[in-house]
Amino acid sequence: MSVQTRQPYPAEPGIIGTAKDGARVILTGMTPAAAADLGPKLAAIDPWAQVNYSSEGFVNFLAAVEQGASRYAIEVDGQLAGVMVVRIPWLHGPYLHLLGLLPGFQGRGIGDVGLRWLESKAIGHYRSLWLCVSGFNTGARRFYEAHGFTRAGVLDSLVFDSMDEILMRKRVPPG
Repeated sequence: MSVQTRQPYPAEPGIIGTAKDGARVILTGMTPAAAADLGPKLAAIDPWAQVNYSSEGFVNFLAAVEQGASRYAIEVDGQLAGVMVVRIPWLHGPYLHLLGLLPGFQGRGIGDVGLRWLESKAIGHYRSLWLCVSGFNTGARRFYEAHGFTRAGVLDSLVFDSMDEILMRKRVPPG
C-alpha cells in the first residue's frame, strides 16, 4: 500500500448515490449558511440533545475550517438533510468524526450512501475507517455494526465523566 499523497475526499464531491426512494444524495462543502441552518437542528435531536450540546457550539464546529478535516453538508432533493465530517489521516485511515441526519431524512438509506462513499474513497489509500459512538447511543452502534464496523475499544469518560465512547473500526479492502 502506498503512502497517501493526496486527499481522497474532495472538497465538493457532488452526487454520491441515491436514497432508498431514488432521491439523489449530494455532498457539498460546508458553508457558513449551512452550518447556521444545521447546527441548531442537530443540537435539538439525540444524541446531542441528551448531552446538552449547544446550538452555538454545533454551528461553530460545522463552520470551522481546519487542516485535515473535511466538512460536508448532505443534501437530498435540494434540501439540507445532514452533515458528514471526516478527519484524515487518523491511525492509518479516515476518522468519521460526525455523521448526522435530520429526523425527516433518517431511515431512507442516506447514511448507508454516505458510509459507502466514505469507504469507496478509502480503498487503495488506507487500511481502516474509524469512528467513535457514545455508549448510550445503541441505535447508532447497531447502524455502524450493520455496516461492518466492529468494536475496537472503549474510551471511558472521554467526552463526559459519566459516559463512555466506543471506538469502532472497519477494515478497508485493498484496492
